[in-house]
Amino acid sequence: MPSHLKIWVSPSNLRAASRKVAMLLESSEFDVLHLNLQRDLEAIVEELVEGAPYESFLDRLLELKLISEPIRSWEYGVKPILTAVRNLKRTRPDLKVWCYRQPVFAHLSACIAEEIARMILRSSLTQKIDLKRWRNLLIDLVEASECALRDEADYITSRSNHAASSICISDFHSRNLMQRLRKSGLDVDLEYVFLPYFFTPLEILVREFARKHFGGLELSANRISDLVKWHAEYVREYVVTSEDIDEAYFRWIRDNVEWLRPRLNQCAAVGRIYFD
Repeated sequence: MPSHLKIWVSPSNLRAASRKVAMLLESSEFDVLHLNLQRDLEAIVEELVEGAPYESFLDRLLELKLISEPIRSWEYGVKPILTAVRNLKRTRPDLKVWCYRQPVFAHLSACIAEEIARMILRSSLTQKIDLKRWRNLLIDLVEASECALRDEADYITSRSNHAASSICISDFHSRNLMQRLRKSGLDVDLEYVFLPYFFTPLEILVREFARKHFGGLELSANRISDLVKWHAEYVREYVVTSEDIDEAYFRWIRDNVEWLRPRLNQCAAVGRIYFD
């Protein structure tokens, strides 16, 4: 019988989503957990789940310079999951925790994210959009993402052959990952664990650009400009004026996606309430 793997799809940038995943982990049965963290973190993550203090874990990350972004930004979305896994390991010592992200892509995507942030700021200040630079960045991102996806699918397959039951935490590129894993002979299910979720303008831009690019087409200049301007507004009006990303996101939904507001009250309640 082939190994069974369940992919949990969840946004990686929201603390509320991370807490939902943590709650589900605590009530689920599985032998292996594939974390969407870069592989060169696995030894340090193992130290953490075996009982190392959380602050010591962060100190080790800083010491080894394995994280390209500010450490507090990086841990914002992952801390509840790591804490839950450490608690699970105490009662289930045979649980295996593996990290599967391709390290080179993890570093590259962080660098591209920094450049995108600078370009969003520049667009806000100058009201100008460098379409050529945006296209080049998006091509780099979606092509590197596709290569990393193939590598990650092979890596997960190679480590899942002897696991009776596995959970893989992933983002919204998971359908492609599932298809590749199935081609490798794994029995794979997909479950969206944080719904509803409305993509930010930048996420919409990346998804639409990738769909066009791999279909041999180009996303129009007007569509790129509109989404860049929309995301610049999101950053300016919500991210900059909020305490954290969750507050910014849920305020943005409240003000701009009216049909989602009643349902998102439940999602926000996993973390904090922003609809008072």
